[in-house]
Amino acid sequence: MVDIHTHLMPGIDDGARDWKDVYEMAAMAADSGVDTIVCTHHSNMPGVYDNYNSRALDILFHELRERLWQGEFPLRIFRGMEIFATPDICDKIWAGKLIPLNRTRYFLVEFSFGETPEYMTDLLYDMRRQGMYPIVAHPERYEALAEDPLLLSRWMKRGILSQINKSSLLGKFGSRVEQTALTFMEHNLVTCIASDAHRPYTRTTHMEEICRFLVRHYSEETAWRLLDENPRRIVEGKRIEVK
Repeated sequence: MVDIHTHLMPGIDDGARDWKDVYEMAAMAADSGVDTIVCTHHSNMPGVYDNYNSRALDILFHELRERLWQGEFPLRIFRGMEIFATPDICDKIWAGKLIPLNRTRYFLVEFSFGETPEYMTDLLYDMRRQGMYPIVAHPERYEALAEDPLLLSRWMKRGILSQINKSSLLGKFGSRVEQTALTFMEHNLVTCIASDAHRPYTRTTHMEEICRFLVRHYSEETAWRLLDENPRRIVEGKRIEVK
């Protein structure tokens, strides 16, 4: 399996606090069948988690990867960001301050949970016009999409992708979020499922439970497509056809 949304880099956001957390989270991922992880720390949150691309962050990422290699964790580790959507997001991308997932054209984008559908739509369409492929992080958690789930369908017809959280489908963010995620599944509006892992004891990197859930409630093919095929194509920079 491939997990494109994790907060594995230590000490820079509300994810892993230290190297102990990193090792435990990496072990959980590997033990549950994950072979590839993208580190996507919060970024572009002015005054909270700026975390713009820098040499310091690059050094930290390479230290993380080296430590996991030396620990013989059977994982491929790549770099990315979970980018908070501000009006100047495209300018910051072109300036190199915000980076995609593993040097592709796929950008993981998050919004305020109460953001308006008009703002979200305008920003995502602007990214597409500039040749970028936004992946909307946890769309099931946004109020606008809970009220109008098929808004996501209109976005996806424009080449915008979606990543829902495993915890949402498992009911751990409440019934409304769960129902929105299930609606997305029913209408084939999910590109991939990721952990959005923050710690080794809550919102973890362990993906076996969601894999079993998908096989039980949908099919083995669905589990493979959402946990392996599509996220692997994203990491490799390959096109994903939106149906």
